[in-house]
Amino acid sequence: MNQINRQTEQKASRGRPKDPEKAEKILHAAAHLFLAHGLKGTSMDAVAKEADVSKQTLYSHFAGKDALYGAVIKSKVSSYKLSETTVLFSGNLEEDLNTIGQQVLLLEMDPDAIAMLRVVLEEGHSYKKTSQLFYENGPKKVTHELTRYFESREIEDARFYAVAFLNILMSEWQMKALMGLQPPPDEKEIASYVKKVSKRFIKMLP
Repeated sequence: MNQINRQTEQKASRGRPKDPEKAEKILHAAAHLFLAHGLKGTSMDAVAKEADVSKQTLYSHFAGKDALYGAVIKSKVSSYKLSETTVLFSGNLEEDLNTIGQQVLLLEMDPDAIAMLRVVLEEGHSYKKTSQLFYENGPKKVTHELTRYFESREIEDARFYAVAFLNILMSEWQMKALMGLQPPPDEKEIASYVKKVSKRFIKMLP
C-alpha cells in the first residue's frame, strides 16, 4: 500500500505546474556555482544545496547539469531580449541594427557575461563540453535570430551578413574587459559606436 501511495504522490508531483520562482532561484544558484567552479566542477547536488531545494525539485525543472548550464546561458541572453530578437525590430533597417547592436554590446559588457566567458576560455581547452554548450545557447542563438531577420528582408546570404555584423561589433572593449584592463563603456558610448557601425554596415549589404 505504501508503495502505491509513493507512486501516486510521484505522479501527482510530476503533473503539478512548475514554480517559476523556484526555477529562477535554481538558475541564480547555478550561475553562481558555474562562475565559481565551472561546468565540470559543479554538481547537481551542489546546485540543490545552494538553491535550498530538493534534488527531486531540481530535476523536475532541469533534466540534468548540461540542460541547467544551457538554461543559465539562455537566461542571460534573454535578459537582453536577444533570444527572440523579433521583439526588438521596428522594420527600419538602420534603427533595427542600432537596437540589436546595442543589446549585443550591452550583453558582451555585462560583468557576469565577461566572468562566464573567462571561465569558458579557461575550462574549454580541457573540457570542450563547456565551450560547446556556451556557444550553442549563446552566440549561436543570437546569430540565428539575426539571420532570420535578414532573411525576412530577403537579403541574400543572410547568415554571412549576420555573422559579419556581429563580428564588426566585437570591439577592443570586450578584450580589455576580459583582461581586466578597463571597465566597460557606458550606454552612451556603446550607442554612439553602434550607430557608426550600422551606417557603414548597411553600405555592405547587397
